[in-house]
Amino acid sequence: MYSFLIALFGIFIENASAQLSNIANQVSGGQLVSGFGGGPGASGIYGIAQTLYNGFRAIVSTIAILMIIRSGLRLIYRSAEEQMEKSKRVIAGSIAAIMLVNLAPTLVTAIRPTSWGGGGGGFVISAELYGIIAWAQVLVATTAILMIVISGIRAVVSYGSEEGVSQLKRTVFSVLGGCAIIVFQGWIKSSVGLTATGTSIGTPVVGNALLGILGVFNQILIFIGAAAVAVGIYAGMLMITSAGNEEQFGRGKSLIIRVGVGLLVIVASLALANLVIATVF
Repeated sequence: MYSFLIALFGIFIENASAQLSNIANQVSGGQLVSGFGGGPGASGIYGIAQTLYNGFRAIVSTIAILMIIRSGLRLIYRSAEEQMEKSKRVIAGSIAAIMLVNLAPTLVTAIRPTSWGGGGGGFVISAELYGIIAWAQVLVATTAILMIVISGIRAVVSYGSEEGVSQLKRTVFSVLGGCAIIVFQGWIKSSVGLTATGTSIGTPVVGNALLGILGVFNQILIFIGAAAVAVGIYAGMLMITSAGNEEQFGRGKSLIIRVGVGLLVIVASLALANLVIATVF
């Protein structure tokens, strides 16, 4: 490992030497222009830093990815609370390192005077911040799905235990709440007049948020309706297989009545929601 790093450092030194020679030639010829980033000499120094950065970025990113994989493997075969907290810190630090090392060129572009005309630096940084937020949203959504899957597996493994079911319920509701915030943020931005990237102000459109909420409401009602139909089929099976068992027959009958009332409410709600969408929008 050390031999590999020494070899890379030797390559960097060779490139840096060429850059320094270029700077010396420019200075000796009186061609150096004052101002950071404004002349050949300063550009040569910037080239040295860029050469070193390009090499070390790959090293840092590779080490960070290996640390994340190592922490993930430890989480699999070690379930101690202390190990879990340590792995979380390592994973969070590695992700932060990858983000920072890849953001460095953009930050340099934002602060170098030759790279932009008034206000350009702020635009570059805001665009990068939006990229980080969008990346974090994908990461959070993926993690949310994994949390539901893991909680479901735990509930199956701990079958008969009330703790597993309670944890599954808490996880599902928490994850759904977090995902709802991620989904609604686009509608919230359009409602207050922000563009999709949030980098400029447009015309507020309240209808987008209402339309989105009604769309989600429609999907929830459809899902509940499908679940109600499944319960109705189960109740019918109970009545068919009761075979003279009055208690089982009565339970199936009660289920069918409740399912029928629930389906009526769902159909009425769907009709009302679609009427509002058709009338207002």
